[in-house]
Amino acid sequence: MEEKRRQIRKADLILTLVILALALGGYLYMKSHESVGAEVVVTVNQEEYARLPLGKDATLEILSEEDGRNFLVIKDGIARVTEANCPDKICVRNYSKGIRYNGETIVCLPHKMVVTVMGGENNPDGLD
Repeated sequence: MEEKRRQIRKADLILTLVILALALGGYLYMKSHESVGAEVVVTVNQEEYARLPLGKDATLEILSEEDGRNFLVIKDGIARVTEANCPDKICVRNYSKGIRYNGETIVCLPHKMVVTVMGGENNPDGLD
């Protein structure tokens, strides 16, 4: 009887160690393959103006030469230019749904402003 208890305890210990080793291996694997969150990179006149995480809600006023002004809003993982004082406002109208996938951009030519999503997930439709 004593021998059987010892075998059960030994088997329980081995099973526990195997489960812990698998759990630790899974955790380390997930951490090593964890992707860095997407960022929104704003450039004005080809120089970096700001870099913001796409996963955090924010509002940024972007000022450029000759009194250019755009408002970038990041909400629920989507970046939009909600307001601009350029004459055609293409950056507001054409990108009203916003951008969120790697490589997507919003451009305001009169203000020489480009907003680009860097990192994060790719567009599931295969369109960039």
